[in-house]
Amino acid sequence: MDSPKLIKLLNSIWRFLLNLCFLLVLILLAVGGWWLYRLASRPSRTNISETLPCGAIYEKLFWKKPQLALIHIVEIDLKKVDIQEILTNPPDSSKGLEHLAGFTTEFAMENEADLAINGSFYTPCHTHRIWDFYPQKGEPVDVFATAVYEGVQYSEPEEKSRKRFVLYWQDKQFKLFKDGEMPEGVQYAIPGGDLLVWNGVAAKLPHRSKSSFQPRTAIGWNEAQSKIWIIVVDGRQPRYSEGVSLHQLANLFVERGANQALNLDGGGSSTLVAKMEGQPKVLNAPIHRRTPMKERPVPNHLGFKLRRVVPHSDKLTMRKK
Repeated sequence: MDSPKLIKLLNSIWRFLLNLCFLLVLILLAVGGWWLYRLASRPSRTNISETLPCGAIYEKLFWKKPQLALIHIVEIDLKKVDIQEILTNPPDSSKGLEHLAGFTTEFAMENEADLAINGSFYTPCHTHRIWDFYPQKGEPVDVFATAVYEGVQYSEPEEKSRKRFVLYWQDKQFKLFKDGEMPEGVQYAIPGGDLLVWNGVAAKLPHRSKSSFQPRTAIGWNEAQSKIWIIVVDGRQPRYSEGVSLHQLANLFVERGANQALNLDGGGSSTLVAKMEGQPKVLNAPIHRRTPMKERPVPNHLGFKLRRVVPHSDKLTMRKK
């Protein structure tokens, strides 16, 4: 090859490499900007307490010790709000298993829920890499343990030595039964995991869970069922929030006066949604596929439709008018 042709070829290769480097820089900047946006979208780590539009009280707690943990607590005071309806997902066996995975925000939107959280543990579920995970939205999954919808049991008890507890709503109260010991007349029930609190005392939990800090979702109530607490904890996010242990989670409920509390699915599933200005808004910082503020598709949810209670004095004033 003569010298002019060689120089022309080298120039072409050089221009190609420069363009390739420029493209790679643009891609890195775009990915970096997207990642920074995700990080900046996470809730601020400040302690707050405010009333949500539905009338429930939302409290955000930030722990610096013994580990970093951002904790979201919703208190439903039934002297101030009425529960109009408890919501959960109907089964869908169209693809061979019990449910099709979906997002908590979509569940809240479709059901016009004022509050919604993720629900039960399920299988199959894995995240090997950012691009290698299951389930994606609409893919089939099974929940662990007993589940009931409109009086029909569609998920059977788990055949393992470690028993789970199941949450159900009856006579305007939340109740629990041990998996495999379902009472008669249950209309709606979703399975959970470990019992956290029983008769106002933290339950005996696996010793290994004392040092396992994870994202968590749980629900509890006082003995009179005049107050219900939902607790969602962010985790798996170094230098932001590590999560809490099951023991710490149980103590959070005991401190608030819970008589019973149940742990639900946690990890990347933990999501808390509230209706804000008519639209569902994620209040916590979910982590899915190692990506902050990304929801994980899950099989079922627990939702609430609430209505503020009109004080008796206000009712009298309205009648006079």
